[in-house]
Parts: sequence; structure tokens; C-alpha cells
Amino acid sequence: MKTEVLNILELVNARCKRHEWLDAYITRADTEVLVISFSEDFCYYHNFSLRFVQPQFISVNSMWRVNTREQVLSLPTTEEARQLKLKTGAVKGGTIYKLIDEDGIEMFVNSASVELDDTLVQYPQASV
Repeated sequence: MKTEVLNILELVNARCKRHEWLDAYITRADTEVLVISFSEDFCYYHNFSLRFVQPQFISVNSMWRVNTREQVLSLPTTEEARQLKLKTGAVKGGTIYKLIDEDGIEMFVNSASVELDDTLVQYPQASV
């Protein structure tokens, strides 16, 4: 499982580095899944999404700008994870993920797993 998580982190960070800049938005949030989509222009499309399956704890902004030159998704330090588990009562068995915005603000999600949906989704445009 640890190798699988590290592979996803590597894929996501590599995917972000393909872009000069990205914005991130929560595009779905419920008890089954938290979806954070990344785009250069949310008026027309999003480039890819992260799907956090069975989120137990969510502490993220609804939208933010991504620093594509730095790691966007990582695992917290052991001490950060311990503190978050104490503060939130996080259920054992989930994995805590750390997201970082362009200003270095750290956000956290505890979920059963995370998946990269590397699909470009175009939004319908109104007729003019």
C-alpha cells in the first residue's frame, strides 16, 4: 500500500509540473468522495482531478492557486500526522495527505485512498 501511495504522489506532482500554473477547486465533496480538480482555465475545462475515496477528515480551501514548481501533494511528517490524528480523532486505517498552495499554506485530507483521474473534462459552452 505504501508503494501505491508514493506512486500516486509522484504521478500527481509530475502532472502538476507540466503546467506553468494551475488553479485547484473542490468539484465534489460528500461522504463517498472528495474531488479536487486542477485547471488552467475553469471557464472551459479542467485538466485532471484527484479523488480522495471515503474522506474522514477534510481541511482544505474550496479553491486555491497551485505552485507547480513545488510538491503539490505529499504525506505529512510523522509529527504532523500525530497532531492531526489527536485533533481530529481520525480513524485508524486512513492515510493523511498534505496539499500545499502557492503561498505555502498546508491543507490536509484523511481518506481511505487517493486516485488520479488524468482526464481532460471540457465544460459545455452556452450559445451566443
